Amino acid sequence: MIEFTLIGNLGADAVMNTNGEQKILNFAVCHSETWKNRPENKDKKYWVDCAYYSDSEELLELLKKGTQVYVKGTPNVGIHIKKSTNEPIAVQYLKVSKIEILSKKKREETIS
Repeated sequence: MIEFTLIGNLGADAVMNTNGEQKILNFAVCHSETWKNRPENKDKKYWVDCAYYSDSEELLELLKKGTQVYVKGTPNVGIHIKKSTNEPIAVQYLKVSKIEILSKKKREETIS
């Protein structure tokens, strides 16, 4: 079995979708790497689309843009129908088996 682990930040708030009767939390994680390459620093970002089969509203509320997470899962390929052309396209995603919140997004408190 192939299994990936990833630590990164959510690029947007997670959304809950359904596949038949199953509920799925969908979110994208960005992992950044920086290294020095004379004379400048180099930066590379890797985006991974994730699907976590869960109906947890509590987890959905925690998975907000900027939250740092640890995810573990298996790579998958699915088919998506492009609305503009009605053509099927292949999409790659990580089917998440484990997720941990490493740090919550800092929310700004506003006073009215």
